[in-house]
Amino acid sequence: MTLNNIAFYTFQPGVENTIDAIAAARALLEVMRGEFPERSYSQMMQYRLSGNAANDCTDRYFIAVSGKQYIARLWHGWGKNAGAIGNFGNFATDEKFRRLGIGKVLLNMWFEDINTISDQPLGLFCTSKMELIELYGRYGFRSAMRDPQDPAPLYKPCASAAPTFQEFCEEYYTACDSLQIRPGTIRDRHEIDCLLRFAFRDNNKMPFGFDDMPGYEPAYLAAVSGLGNMPEVITTADGKVVGWAYTPLNGKRRIQLHWQYKPDDVQ
Repeated sequence: MTLNNIAFYTFQPGVENTIDAIAAARALLEVMRGEFPERSYSQMMQYRLSGNAANDCTDRYFIAVSGKQYIARLWHGWGKNAGAIGNFGNFATDEKFRRLGIGKVLLNMWFEDINTISDQPLGLFCTSKMELIELYGRYGFRSAMRDPQDPAPLYKPCASAAPTFQEFCEEYYTACDSLQIRPGTIRDRHEIDCLLRFAFRDNNKMPFGFDDMPGYEPAYLAAVSGLGNMPEVITTADGKVVGWAYTPLNGKRRIQLHWQYKPDDVQ
């Protein structure tokens, strides 16, 4: 697709892509390397775009380029497991190309994709800029929070029909007699850093994460870089991720669970 000499491509790591889509992804990766290198979110986007998570995750990048120059992008992704939680965002357009309708083209490409793929996640989550809430609302996103003063965390139902975030949580966090703990994977990132984090925020629970690891994402990246232990995830018998644990180097394991469950139930 082209618009004013701007071409649009969909790129998915780990599958066969066109030569032009691969070139667009390389251009995007080069730009990402110069953006906020200290932020774990930027590092995670590069990690996934480079194909490091392709065996475990479905990631799709919608990219606009002019010739070999990167212009704009949008992304969504989720783990390759049943009942996955999805993440949407990384929406950005180069300053010189704004207000030309490029973002709308990318959003429409994404919307067609999420509505036609067979392996939909249960829902998509994102933290939006305030000025984008109304725009995202046209594509089915709504505020996840009950507090009208905190509207930016957003939820979009996909495979789940739960119309609100609160109903989604009731559907997801069901009673369980015992919990299992296992090594974490990249597949689990959205279940912890999106769903569980938003649940804590919506219910005014204690601050999310731990002092040295504020979220699953930096813990996972530290582990794959050899700078820390791999975080663990806590699941119900049917595989739903309801908490996580982190053990600092030469330290003691710490656990964070959805409040419906008890640490004593962890096997």
